[in-house]
Amino acid sequence: MKLLMMAVLCAAVLTVQAADISAPRTKGKTSFAVIVDKASYDNAGKAVDAYRTSVEKDGLPSYLVVAEWKNAEDVRAVLRDLASRKPALEGVVFIGDIPIPMLRNAQHMTTAFKLDQEAAWTRSSVPTDRVYDDLDMKCTFLKQDSTNRLLNYYSLDADSPQRVDREFYSGRIFPPGTGVERYRLLETYLLRVAKQKEERVGLDHMMTFTGHGYNSESLNAWENAAHALKEQFPRLYVPGGVIQSYNFAMSDEMKANLLTSLQAPSLDLAVFHAHGSDDLQYIIGSPTPFTADQHLDAVKKFVRGKMAQAKRRKKSVDEALDYYVKQYDIPRSWFANAFADSITATDSVADYKLDIHLEDIAAISPQPRFIMFDECFNGNFTADDYVAAKYIFGRGKTVATVANSVNVLQDQWANENLGLLNYGVRVGAWHKSRRYLESHIIGDPTFRYAAAAVNDIGEALVLRAKDAGYWKKHAASADPSLRALGVSMLFSIGGASYEKELLAVYHRDASFNVRLAALRCLA
Repeated sequence: MKLLMMAVLCAAVLTVQAADISAPRTKGKTSFAVIVDKASYDNAGKAVDAYRTSVEKDGLPSYLVVAEWKNAEDVRAVLRDLASRKPALEGVVFIGDIPIPMLRNAQHMTTAFKLDQEAAWTRSSVPTDRVYDDLDMKCTFLKQDSTNRLLNYYSLDADSPQRVDREFYSGRIFPPGTGVERYRLLETYLLRVAKQKEERVGLDHMMTFTGHGYNSESLNAWENAAHALKEQFPRLYVPGGVIQSYNFAMSDEMKANLLTSLQAPSLDLAVFHAHGSDDLQYIIGSPTPFTADQHLDAVKKFVRGKMAQAKRRKKSVDEALDYYVKQYDIPRSWFANAFADSITATDSVADYKLDIHLEDIAAISPQPRFIMFDECFNGNFTADDYVAAKYIFGRGKTVATVANSVNVLQDQWANENLGLLNYGVRVGAWHKSRRYLESHIIGDPTFRYAAAAVNDIGEALVLRAKDAGYWKKHAASADPSLRALGVSMLFSIGGASYEKELLAVYHRDASFNVRLAALRCLA
């Protein structure tokens, strides 16, 4: 047994030594790591160096680690080594072709992903960097994908902690496409980020959108979410601040409205709550009919859609039509020309107006530095192309996004602690508390907005995570965002022993967000 353990340790040391690790060139209270594959560094090295320099100038000493990564175990070994060093490692970014852990037997650590694992492994595994940033997670390597060598399959061990608890935050900068073009996208993005870090933009203009089907289309939920945002971003509701709160039902032209709003030069932050996929943001669904003619047209279009679906799936179109004719007692003659070119073209144009497609994103210049996609699959970095990448590698100013690699539950607290962004907290530091396998930062995790006043919240989340006295002060703050954070941090320190205090907060605190933080901890 001792010989086996020695062999494993030696292998880990050799792996670490095989990587080219450049130590930070500046000093600070915490550190950061830039992990990049050799091919990406060979093709875009100057841009990687410029990005690293910009992070260090922003007060975060940074390692640079370059290697020909063979598998995820190599990366994990390096991260364990860096996490053992001083100063404390607060975050990492994976640039280029870094192996992608595909976790199995861990669906209980996602919000919504539930798929029979007898299905193809590419579909029934969760692409997740929690295998990297949660050092306490125990998982067994199963195999490397035979087609896509970046995909590394793991199984969560039974004796592993069964909840996510991350030691540091992480982000991915993973350009879509193939060949030299990927490196040009990477180079352009990194140079842009390095330049934009010098601008230090404040958070004065925010846009939120709620799509069809989200939260069961409850207007009460949408209204109360706006009240909660007012607590988190009070500066946006006074002169000098702007907040735009869109609901899909406001307009049949909502897609065009959103694409226009995303290009406003003053827009700093955008939050999407909607359904989604790798290549789509679902915006309005079918427009609501009002007149009798509109209802009639809607029924016809619905059935034509089902006929087209049957045709795509190589199933009987006649059987599909028969079902709906009988189900709704409608004339079969309505659909005699269902596949006429003119009708098909009209339906296609109407459908295209419902959603934001990859080509729509490529055609605009998105301005928000940070975008949160509370949508399914928008961050699926195993896809050939995906929504989050289209925004950060596009023509605009977006440098960071949060998006999901698989589907995500709508009934979660998507805006949890979002108000911390007002305090100059890095996006990664905020995101670290999101304990789900599927949620990832796509882009620069060190991005932060300029704070109105100097504070140490970001560093404290790393260095004073167990300092109960420090967080008690914040739990008594006049600011609901700081108070909610203080409550959550005290619970993370005290656990069940903090139950009475949580109950008192839940029953007495005036803030929606603080009471919800207490309720979440109690749950």
